[in-house]
Amino acid sequence: MKKTEYMQCTANLEGAALLIPDAALKVSNLAGQTQLEYRPLDHVIVVLKKQMTAMELVNAIQHLTETAEQLMASLAVACGTCEECADGCRCDVSKDSALGHLPLNQLLTFAKSGTCLGELEKHLRTGDIVYGG
Repeated sequence: MKKTEYMQCTANLEGAALLIPDAALKVSNLAGQTQLEYRPLDHVIVVLKKQMTAMELVNAIQHLTETAEQLMASLAVACGTCEECADGCRCDVSKDSALGHLPLNQLLTFAKSGTCLGELEKHLRTGDIVYGG
């Protein structure tokens, strides 16, 4: 499967409603669906067809994976790589540090990708905006 170029849209929340434009539903092959499933997660909402074929599910998994990769790349840009650390990367992964609160598999993924864990810890501790703006 080839990587997909994604449309990035923003939405204004009006009261308690999130309106998805018809054009976005059409591009997503969700136009005309009478029921959609949505999954409210921490800082993200995923919208899916209520029922999918195996191929539709495979495509959904692929697109979610690519989205996760793009988000990881944004974090890597914000944090830089450990090679950029002049004095070596010093990070604290104890339970008391900001990194200590991340799931181990996620922390290992960041480390394997070369993301500077010291900068990540600093961004987590200070609450810096590292995406969007």
